[in-house]
Amino acid sequence: MKSDAEEELYTLPKGGHDEYERLETQHELWLTLVNGLYPQEIKSEVESKMRRPADPAILDVGWGRSIQMAHLFPNATVVGLDMTPLGRRDLPSNFSFTPYNFANGLPSEYRSRFDIIHCRTVTQHVPNPQGLVNSMAEALKPGGLLFLADIETVVYDKNQKPLKPVAYNPSWSIEENMNNQDGRSWHSGWFKALGGIILSPSYQPPSTHVQRSEALTTVIAMELWLPYGLLMEDDGERTKRLGELAVEDFGQIYCSTRDVFAKTMNQVPKQFMDVLIERGLNEMVTHKHYNRVWYVVGTKA
Repeated sequence: MKSDAEEELYTLPKGGHDEYERLETQHELWLTLVNGLYPQEIKSEVESKMRRPADPAILDVGWGRSIQMAHLFPNATVVGLDMTPLGRRDLPSNFSFTPYNFANGLPSEYRSRFDIIHCRTVTQHVPNPQGLVNSMAEALKPGGLLFLADIETVVYDKNQKPLKPVAYNPSWSIEENMNNQDGRSWHSGWFKALGGIILSPSYQPPSTHVQRSEALTTVIAMELWLPYGLLMEDDGERTKRLGELAVEDFGQIYCSTRDVFAKTMNQVPKQFMDVLIERGLNEMVTHKHYNRVWYVVGTKA
């Protein structure tokens, strides 16, 4: 039987100053996307649960927003779990953090313990995404809310049409691979290569995982478009801010993928992978792109 470490799919950095900075950028990106810590359509229900006198509790699987939730709801017990260490920071007294690998679901003692569970860009990276969703459903109290958010690894052009990714052809020479891609996208090729490494083969969009869980009913299922790259003056301030945050986040991931690709894609020559990263990064900032983002809220019966 494989250990948690062997089952882990997440190969990006875990901890360190640069990664903490990237995660803060990513957090700001999600806040801007949904206009807050959670969609405003569910605000009244969240606040109603947090006003209950009987020990309201929040679990953040990935601690993407848990510290801010602890400040916002000081009467609630807030627990953060993540593979990435928390790092030094001022923590509210109602918040606790535990380093944890989600490969085998949540701890059994969490069963029926939480009013709200938040899970952002985590289910993509575990061997059994549906098992993790089912485990989170078990950890909810009756009537509790599960917030699931993920980003699709398909890249779209300025018209929101999917871009054909660059792909390495082993029957070609290096020069042919670098020069005969016939209008394919290097940035899309980079994203597809990264997704092939870090995404679970059994992953489905969050709405599908919620629907397949016998304990959950969908409350909200949102599809959002994340714009970035070469934005125009008439795109608006919010769009420009999203674009800045996305380029910063993806740019930091680009910097990490050289080592990731070298360790996991031995069948592809290093020279091609280096060009994929360099051209993909350049294309990302010189063309307008979109990624599709999912945000789903489910409730436990």
